[in-house]
Amino acid sequence: MAEPANGAIPAPFAPNRWLVTITVTIGAISTILATTIVNVAIPGVMGAFGVGQDTAQWLASGFLAATTTAMLMADWFVRQLGRRGTYQLAMTIFVIGSFMGVSADSIEMVIAARIVQGTATGMIQPLTMVTIFEAFPANERGKAMGVFGIGSIMAPSLGPYFGGVAIDAFDWHAVLLFPVPFCILAGIMGSFLLKPRDPNVARTPFDWIGFILLVTFTFSFMTALSHGIREGWQSDFILSLFAIAGVAFVGFLAWEYVYPNPLLNLRLFTIPAYAIVTIIAAVMGASLFTSFYTTPLFVQLVQGYTPTLAGAMQIPAGLCMALGSVVFGRLGDLGYRRALVFIGFVMVAYANFLNAGADTNTPFWTFAMWLIVARVGVACIFPNLNVTGLRALPPDMLVQGSGAINFIRQLGGAFGVNVIAVVLEDRTMFHSAALTATQTESNAATFDLFERMRILLSQGGLTGVPDGAIDPLALQFLGQAVYAQAQMFAFRDSFLLIAAVATLALVPICFLKGGREVEGGHARGGQRRGPARAEAPAE
Repeated sequence: MAEPANGAIPAPFAPNRWLVTITVTIGAISTILATTIVNVAIPGVMGAFGVGQDTAQWLASGFLAATTTAMLMADWFVRQLGRRGTYQLAMTIFVIGSFMGVSADSIEMVIAARIVQGTATGMIQPLTMVTIFEAFPANERGKAMGVFGIGSIMAPSLGPYFGGVAIDAFDWHAVLLFPVPFCILAGIMGSFLLKPRDPNVARTPFDWIGFILLVTFTFSFMTALSHGIREGWQSDFILSLFAIAGVAFVGFLAWEYVYPNPLLNLRLFTIPAYAIVTIIAAVMGASLFTSFYTTPLFVQLVQGYTPTLAGAMQIPAGLCMALGSVVFGRLGDLGYRRALVFIGFVMVAYANFLNAGADTNTPFWTFAMWLIVARVGVACIFPNLNVTGLRALPPDMLVQGSGAINFIRQLGGAFGVNVIAVVLEDRTMFHSAALTATQTESNAATFDLFERMRILLSQGGLTGVPDGAIDPLALQFLGQAVYAQAQMFAFRDSFLLIAAVATLALVPICFLKGGREVEGGHARGGQRRGPARAEAPAE
C-alpha cells in the first residue's frame, strides 16, 4: 500500500490527527491499566477461591504472557480487518474478558478471563503506535508519541491506586470492570475516526505453527522461572519445561525464517538501527516492569502501606511522567534522540540505586521523589526510542515493526518480573539464613530484644499467656523480626539488580548513530542530503 512521503493520513480519509491520537490513547489507557490494576486484588482472589500464591500469580503472569504473544498478531488482523475493524475487535474482546472474570465461579475461569484481556491488550498496543506514527509528519511524531506515552506508561503507574480504591469501595471484582466504560467509549470513537480496511491490501493466511511455538516457548519458560525455587532448579519438571521452551524457541525462529507470511518478520532485524532499538527495548521492558512490580510490593510488605497508599505514592511520578512524555517527545523532534534515551536510562538506574538504600523508616515523600526521577527517565526514553526504531523501517513493515518492538519490550518485562520474583525469594532465604546464624546470646541486640519480649509477655502485655508459652512466643517474635529484616535486604538486592539492568542499556545506545532527522531529501537544519532511505540510521 502506497504511503505519503510525510507519513500523514492520505485523503479522502483524513480526520483530525489529534482526535485519532486521543481515540487510540484512550484504548491504550483502558487496556494497559489492567496490567497492574489486578495486583492489589490478588489477596482477595486467593481468599475467595481458597488458592495459594503459586496459582493466583497467574492472574498477572497469564495476562502478561497473553499480551506478549498477541502483539505479533496485530499485523495479520490489520490486513484482514483494517485499523478500524481490528481496534473494535480488540475493545470487544477486552470487554468480554472483563465480564467473564466478574461472573467466574472458579479461579481457572478468572485466569482465563485475564488471558482474554491480555490478548486484547496485546493487539491494541502496536496498532496504537503505528496509527499515531502514520498520522503525523516526521517532525511531529515525537510529540505525538509523547501523548501516547501518557497512556502506555502512565497507566501502569496509576493502576495500583485505582485498584486499591476500587477494592476498598467494593471488592476485587471491581478491578476487572474499571476499564470497561473507557473501552466502550474508545470503540465508539474508533468506528468514526480510524481508517477502514484498504481493499488493495492482500489478505494473508495466519501463521498458526509460529503462534503455537511462540505460546509454548513463552508459557513454558515463564512457568519454569516462577516454579524453579519451589520445585528445584534441577528437578525433572523444571528441566523438562526449559527443554520444551528451548526447542520451541529454536523451532519458532526456524519456522519464521522459512514461512512466507511469518508472525515475526525476521527481516526486521537485518536493519541495524532497528535491531539495536529492539535490544534497548528489551532492557527497558525488564527495568520498567520489574520496577512497577517491586516498588509497591516493597512499601506494602516492608513499610506496611495499604494498597491505596502504595498506589497514591506513585501518582506524583505518574503525572511527571505524563508531562515529561510530551516535553521530551517534542525535544526529540528538535534535537538528538540518542542523548535523551541515554539520559533516561541513567535516571532509571540512579533512582533504583537510591531505592536500594530504603528501609522501614524511609519517608513517603522521599520514596515518591525517587519514583519521580525514575518515571521522568522513562518519559525521556519511551517516545524517542519508539520513533527511532520505526523511522528506520520502510512503510510496508511499520505494523510488523511496531508489533515487534512492543513484543520484545513486553517479553523483557514478563521475563524480568519472573526473574525478580525468583531473586526476591532466593535472597530472602539467603539473608534469613545469614541473620539467623548471628542470633545468639553473644549478640547484644538480639539478647536485649528477646529479654524485652519476655518481660512484656510476663507482665501481662498479652493477657492469657501461660508461663510455658512466654519463651516460644518471644522466639517467634524474634524470628519474625529476622525474616522482616531479611526481606528488606532482599528488596535492596533487587533494586540494585534493576539498576544494573538499566545500566546495561547504555552500551547499545552508544551504537545508535546521531544526526538530524531526514525528510523529503532535506536535513532538518536545511542542509541538502541524499534521499532518505528506509534503512536510514536511527539517532
